[in-house]
Amino acid sequence: MKHALPLLALPLLAQLATPALAADDPLTRPMKSSYTDRWMEPRPALPVWGGTWLTGSLHLNTAVIDTGAGLIVVDAGLPQSAPVLEAQIASIGHKVKDVRYILVTEAHFDHAGGVAALARDSGATVIASPYTVAALARGGTGKEDQQHDDLQAFPAPKKLRAIRDGGVIRLGHTSVTARFTPGHTIGSTSWVWNACDKAKGCRTVTFLASMSAVSQDGWLFSDPAHAAITTSYRASFKKAAALPCDILLTGHPEHGQADDKIAAAIRDPKSVDWQDKTACAAAAGRFTAMLDKRIAKEQAAK
Repeated sequence: MKHALPLLALPLLAQLATPALAADDPLTRPMKSSYTDRWMEPRPALPVWGGTWLTGSLHLNTAVIDTGAGLIVVDAGLPQSAPVLEAQIASIGHKVKDVRYILVTEAHFDHAGGVAALARDSGATVIASPYTVAALARGGTGKEDQQHDDLQAFPAPKKLRAIRDGGVIRLGHTSVTARFTPGHTIGSTSWVWNACDKAKGCRTVTFLASMSAVSQDGWLFSDPAHAAITTSYRASFKKAAALPCDILLTGHPEHGQADDKIAAAIRDPKSVDWQDKTACAAAAGRFTAMLDKRIAKEQAAK
């Protein structure tokens, strides 16, 4: 369904849709797939709670956290998303140099493709799980990834730092905790922090990593050789359901069933209540059902 946008938003959306690009910048050179046009549909940055903003595009989310001592960014979309994200950072009153840390959920091109350009332009340190750091350094995951044949290599960021499960990044008044939730990739990581509003208090925000059970053609979740990956999915579903989660954010809005909230927030940011303490558990339930359906389909086809 298409939603009408307020007139004031249209000039900003036009600006975000066509950001200034350096001539043939290898770090922002557009990547193309059957999904990239959808993932680049523009929208403005949206306030969520306290200093947390939902950035990115209409169908591919990133997040910006204002810590009072600099910005923390979660994911950076495609390579061509980086100039858009930098324009959104400017639209909320900050400079790209204010970005101190970039946190990555997974080393796939739709989440990490723009990290190298944003890190170069800001000087930020990129933080991820050890597996993801190694994958970022080489521009993508390896053949162990069940989506390997469907993925594209992306620009490799520099200034990388690994974090352990439960490790904490502290900046200003904000602490962000890494929660490893493997399955979609071996190194998939969710990020949890408190966002505080002076009038309304503090809420726990969880940016949940993708946990969708998808793969390249011919790769079977029901294959005993892949039992470790299937087991890691199920452990991550349980972990996600138990995470503190007043507000759920996801890289792909449909994973958090947030499309309608985003559309409403574009029309009127104050009209949306992002709080839902059941959202993480509900998302984990949907991901579980998705994996169960996929395995049942595979077994029925044998």
